[in-house]
Amino acid sequence: MTQADWPLGAFGYVWKLGRMYLIYFVICRAGTDRRVPLALLRGLMLGVLYEGVLALWQHYGLGMPRATGTFEHQNTLGILVNLVVMAPIALVIAGRADKLTTLTAIAAVPISLFTISRGTMLFFAGGIVLLYIVSAFRRWDLRKAKIGLTGLALALVVIPVAESTLRSRSQAEQLESMRTRAQFENAASLMLDEHPLGVGANHFTLMLLTRGYGARAEVHWSQQAAIVHNVYLLTAAEMGYLGVIALIILFLTPLQSAIRYSFRAGRDRRGDLLLGLGVGLATFYAHSFFEWTWRLTEVSYVYWIVVAMVASLARDLREGVPGRVAIPTRQRAPRPLEASAVRSAGESSGTPPSANGGRGIHRSHQSLLRLPSRWFIPVGPVGDLPTREATSFGL
Repeated sequence: MTQADWPLGAFGYVWKLGRMYLIYFVICRAGTDRRVPLALLRGLMLGVLYEGVLALWQHYGLGMPRATGTFEHQNTLGILVNLVVMAPIALVIAGRADKLTTLTAIAAVPISLFTISRGTMLFFAGGIVLLYIVSAFRRWDLRKAKIGLTGLALALVVIPVAESTLRSRSQAEQLESMRTRAQFENAASLMLDEHPLGVGANHFTLMLLTRGYGARAEVHWSQQAAIVHNVYLLTAAEMGYLGVIALIILFLTPLQSAIRYSFRAGRDRRGDLLLGLGVGLATFYAHSFFEWTWRLTEVSYVYWIVVAMVASLARDLREGVPGRVAIPTRQRAPRPLEASAVRSAGESSGTPPSANGGRGIHRSHQSLLRLPSRWFIPVGPVGDLPTREATSFGL
């Protein structure tokens, strides 16, 4: 802020970052209730389903060449979906997915195709491959072998479709996009060279327009209100070398936690979920070399929700919180004949059945003592029974 030409504009970034940390701490605090991470995941999956339906409508119903969903730009839709959808895909690969999870994984395919974004398609496919390899390394079984063969068959169908959608963008358009990106990266490098501490948060566009960096980097005047498509270069230009180092530490910390505790979880289903969240973060970080969308407020909200979910799940595993609570079955009272037989067996021997495990009781009555425990009324009121806390994911 101190080096910024417009301190109030730089303070806006600090204020937004504070809001994101508030969301993070609230979710971490609420995450002591094991239902919270699952509820957040369901909300994110419902969002992906909605975006998938909207992308289909925009492509086929409205004739839009590139679906944007509810966002301003198709690249924003693509990078966010790749961040979220890897967790549901991880659960599908592990064989622990319900219908909503499976539909979410399917809905991500048309979104990736209809954005006609090279980065979205590349990192979506790369994320799935990475997720499958790490999941197989974590725990291999016959189901994953079948999923791998099915994935190869689907890839043979989807890859030609992806190539045809990419060819719908003209060669001139793609070359112009690459040239403009290179010009913005040159402008960011100039700012960093001349201002090692950065030009100030939220100042990239301002410096392009007022300090001549746009003209020096040969950015066309109609493009000088845009931002460099690289969040690392953008951060370096605005906040200097120390700023980009802090950003990398911020990015790598939740990624390291997700991968570490996914392997420590063993067969715990939270390990599969953490692995998916970790691969989603990895694709997001790699995609950020070509996008600056992490700085958008709507993207920041989703990112910090995912990071808070990672922190909550990792904390539970670190503290040894059990991942599954036994689901009690409804217990019925014994029929009158069963109850009277047990009582008469005890009276005939003069010893309560529970005292000697049924020894000394007439042979015709001993089988009754081996009935499943769910057939007998438990001691204590029904209200004292444990409640069902297990979920479809076993979290």
